[in-house]
Amino acid sequence: MKNDFLKELQKEAKAQKKLNEERIFPEFLDEVTSFIGEYSWQTLLLLSIASAILMELI
Repeated sequence: MKNDFLKELQKEAKAQKKLNEERIFPEFLDEVTSFIGEYSWQTLLLLSIASAILMELI
């Protein structure tokens, strides 16, 4: 059981390493992505209001 846990932990560590090494978004978007991460529901609310207004205008 302990051995299975260590194998699973190593597997997760490899996945985390890959996520830390490969960037999804370019570095210049770090401020935007961290803002979205920190204020996710506020960002979604703002985007939904903006899209609703845009749909009304079209």
